[in-house]
Amino acid sequence: MHKNRALVLIGAGASLEFGAPSTSDLTNFIEKKILSDDWMRHKAGDRAWSEIKHTLSGYFKHDADNIKSHQAVNFEHIYHCAHELLSTFEPAERTINEFRPVLVPFINRHTDLRDSTLKALVNHIAEFIFAEMVEVCNRAKCLNTLTAFLAKLRQDHIVRIYTTNYDDFLLQAAPDLFTGFDPEPRCGAKPFDRQKFWNAIDQDCSFPLHGSVHLSFRIPHEPDADLSALYWYDSRDEALLNSSYSGSDDQRMDGGKTVRSAIITGLDKLAPLQRQPFSHYYA
Repeated sequence: MHKNRALVLIGAGASLEFGAPSTSDLTNFIEKKILSDDWMRHKAGDRAWSEIKHTLSGYFKHDADNIKSHQAVNFEHIYHCAHELLSTFEPAERTINEFRPVLVPFINRHTDLRDSTLKALVNHIAEFIFAEMVEVCNRAKCLNTLTAFLAKLRQDHIVRIYTTNYDDFLLQAAPDLFTGFDPEPRCGAKPFDRQKFWNAIDQDCSFPLHGSVHLSFRIPHEPDADLSALYWYDSRDEALLNSSYSGSDDQRMDGGKTVRSAIITGLDKLAPLQRQPFSHYYA
């Protein structure tokens, strides 16, 4: 039987009815975690969050829907500011030109936040998002409508689903959707299979464009593997245990760096999308 092809693009709104938080709810959750976390207080990450939020609130205008400026600030704004401020610090004296952030001599920072504080805040925002989304997936509401929708669509179509969500509701509703990783269930980390990915032209697939609660780093790393390579874990809890990365950041062409994370957030998502599997999904 000949099947037509269906391309499905999914954003945050598709997950709300199954228990995923809204942007404002996730922002409030992260804020509570940041302000109450002992390590964040030790690193002054709580102060950094509050200072960035307050500064943006004074900068943003009320929009047409009369949303107050402080309510317009969400976690991606704060993450982006903390992340980009990391590239405003003077490099070490012997740093070669390639690794010198080119905007530094033009910038006058209006904050005394330290680079170690900002780095800790960036890392913890990503970690708290990952942990919350794992919990959301563990307690997902009834997925019958999603299961029925996918089953109906797949009867007559080869389905390619691209989602910007971190949750795995699609895979809970249709566990056989191909992701580019070994579909055979097992414990431990699974590397991305580029050959199978490019050969899966006639398979029903689901690709998480900004990361997933199943994508994390592997420790220890394989001898010939990229130290920052992302692997697939069938177990969300196992992925959570490996979601933090303590190695070096990704070097950018402007001399700045991109903090490595198992999920992609913030307002500048292009740099981390150069890594696999994301580069293959977008290609």
